[in-house]
Amino acid sequence: LNRRVFHEQLATRLDQPGVGTAVFLIDLDRFKQINDTHGHAAGDVAICTVADTLREATAGWQAAVARLGGDEFALAVTGRFSRLDLATLAETILAKIAAAPTGLPGVAFSATMGIAVSPVDGMVAETLLQHADSAMYRGKNNGRAVFHFYEASFENALRERMRLEAELRQAIAQRQIQPYYQPIVSLPEQQLVGFELLARWMHPQHGVIMPQDFIPLTEQL
Repeated sequence: LNRRVFHEQLATRLDQPGVGTAVFLIDLDRFKQINDTHGHAAGDVAICTVADTLREATAGWQAAVARLGGDEFALAVTGRFSRLDLATLAETILAKIAAAPTGLPGVAFSATMGIAVSPVDGMVAETLLQHADSAMYRGKNNGRAVFHFYEASFENALRERMRLEAELRQAIAQRQIQPYYQPIVSLPEQQLVGFELLARWMHPQHGVIMPQDFIPLTEQL
């Protein structure tokens, strides 16, 4: 399915009485890196792997699968289920993606997933998609290859992330990221043997921002 058809089907599912609908938003991890390093053929394999996994894992569910664009997929399941049922499905999907053959030595695929469930997280298709997106970004910030159920507190985190992304793009354009050279000394000889190159973000309002606070974000821009 494409985005428009998925949205229409999701709206129809939400109108069904007596059942719940869960939306899973699935994003491939480091997809750009796979494309850049191994070529678009490898990226195509990753896309097909996720699509096949979603179809296989949801056999027996009342499910709809869509590719929303790029490396992002959406899954809707409707019926009577528990939170544990959904967590088990999410774990199965992530495990199957991680175990799929890539054809690339030393490379494994992984994905991060956000889940929003009606009626608790909303009864409008666009709202559920947005909430699943917030949960997915929480997973990206927590190390990838995980899933998260939506929580209202994620909205503030998502807004903060979007603000940081905009500021980081500006920082790169304005050369606010500065190199710092830390000397490496051999203690027995008491000699300088090299330097470690470190990065610092010289933020005009917040001062020095350490790399652990912005390097993970640059990898996702």
